[in-house]
Amino acid sequence: MKTGFVNIFGRPNAGKSTLLNALMGEKMAIVSAKVQTTRHRIKTILTEKDYQVVLSDTPGIIEPKYKLHEKMMQAVKGALEDADVALLIVDVNENWEESNGIFEALRLKVPSIVVINKIDRAPEDKIKEAVAFFESKKYCKSTITISAASGINIKRFLKPILALLPEGEPYYAGDEITDLPTKFFVSELVREKIYELLSDEIPYQTTVLIREFKEENDTGKDRGGYHCAPGNTESDHTRGKRKYDQTPRHRSQKRDRSVLTAKDISGVVCKSKTKVAGE
Repeated sequence: MKTGFVNIFGRPNAGKSTLLNALMGEKMAIVSAKVQTTRHRIKTILTEKDYQVVLSDTPGIIEPKYKLHEKMMQAVKGALEDADVALLIVDVNENWEESNGIFEALRLKVPSIVVINKIDRAPEDKIKEAVAFFESKKYCKSTITISAASGINIKRFLKPILALLPEGEPYYAGDEITDLPTKFFVSELVREKIYELLSDEIPYQTTVLIREFKEENDTGKDRGGYHCAPGNTESDHTRGKRKYDQTPRHRSQKRDRSVLTAKDISGVVCKSKTKVAGE
């Protein structure tokens, strides 16, 4: 059985989270047009009869300018240390030299595959140029061209990755798809909707904390609050519904797709309160 850790690295908005979601067939990482939406390492587990691939989405690689950035780059560093294969994702329409500089600075000690994303937005000759550019680099074992947003042939995508993974025993039970708790995904979904619906009213540094989460049969009720930096604002939200649970299920099985709506967010009432330490 092929097993190992496959970690995704790249610049902000290169499509790391979209790729992770496409491979898992689940919305495991929130997606936003804003840069640096992913703040944590999000580990997911893709298991089939002959392989188990532990995928990690990581924050976009940047030069840290403040504490939040520093913490995010620590997550990237941790992902570098346990990778068996690195996926270096690049937007075909971005500056390749800048991406190359980032990839070289990682000083990877494991095989890496360059994933050239968003090919649906570029002409064929530019895609070929990008492939030739990255395949000439020492760190690049091979390249894969995709449009993560349009869908991925998972079997074909995984073939070159599995060829680089070692044989071994699975790290997780076959029905697990993540090692993160339910509250994490609830808080991320709330944060995604804040970015989508309250972009002018709420600071981008918003952090969501779930104070209470109760599961009742097949539904969940949560009561959360988010803290904003650099302002001293806290808001209480009581109408969100659980989107993900930790009940063991196969990734292709249909799940509850309920999400927060504009009405949910518009019901938020703000009041002055001290922000979370470190935010």
